[in-house]
Amino acid sequence: MHVDRSFGRGTLAAFFVWLLVLSVPLWMLAWAWGSGAWAIPVPKAREWFVTAIMWCPGLAALIACATTRTSFGALGFRLPRAKWLGLAYLYPLAYLVIAYALIWGLQIGTFDASAFVADSEKKWSLTGAGAIAAGVLTTLTVGVLVEIGRSLGEEIGWRGLLSPALSQRRGLLFGGIASSLVWGLWHLPLLTAFGFGELPTWYAWLVFMLGILPVGFVCAWLRWRSRSVWPAVVVHSVHNALLYPLFDMNTTPAGTATAYATGETGFALASVNLVFALLVWRSTRNKGNIATSSATAPTSES
Repeated sequence: MHVDRSFGRGTLAAFFVWLLVLSVPLWMLAWAWGSGAWAIPVPKAREWFVTAIMWCPGLAALIACATTRTSFGALGFRLPRAKWLGLAYLYPLAYLVIAYALIWGLQIGTFDASAFVADSEKKWSLTGAGAIAAGVLTTLTVGVLVEIGRSLGEEIGWRGLLSPALSQRRGLLFGGIASSLVWGLWHLPLLTAFGFGELPTWYAWLVFMLGILPVGFVCAWLRWRSRSVWPAVVVHSVHNALLYPLFDMNTTPAGTATAYATGETGFALASVNLVFALLVWRSTRNKGNIATSSATAPTSES
């Protein structure tokens, strides 16, 4: 078994320092926008801001490696076998479909694709089934590819550096959960700045963290098994590309419970994600592949 000792303590410390240096000014800007103290200057400014904030972890990881003479190759840039990328694509698609099928089937929310159809007809100058097919296929392909440019920025930091750096000291279970905890906490200032609508802040924080922890663990497992950051990038990109246009956009409220069930602060995704993570953990543990004291990676990408 191969033991990954790519990251020194100095690399991890440098990562956290630079993560704060890069993120705090953007958190402050988000609070200024969210409070109305400063208006968004141009229509595209919000998109630029999202891209900038998502690249903070990646830039922090790259700077940390450069300043501590850690090889950039340790961040897992090599492409894995196609099966890992395929699994990474299907995983978020599966949990989104299951979560929203439960929401619609239990009538917590109502499926209504009229807004999606109207948007697709406008974009593609098609009607009916043709517009739906064009909208869905474009979201599943082009939409995911566009998101890769942003998601890569986060994943270089979280699964490129942080998860394996923690795992090499305390094992995959600790590294996966601890890195996911940091990942979730890093999001909270941004989410809070723009508000949670009708949801209580405590509920939104709690459910968001309960949802992000299992996804982060599965991403850490994919990073460990494939020795590549790209499967985690795919998971992140598919989630971001599909959640709103194919699921939230097509769900109309069926009462006050809908807001508590849907989206990244809803209990449906959190519950389904927890089940997936438990299945991965149990399967990996039963095979003897999960390290408890040091992060061991398979000798081949089997």
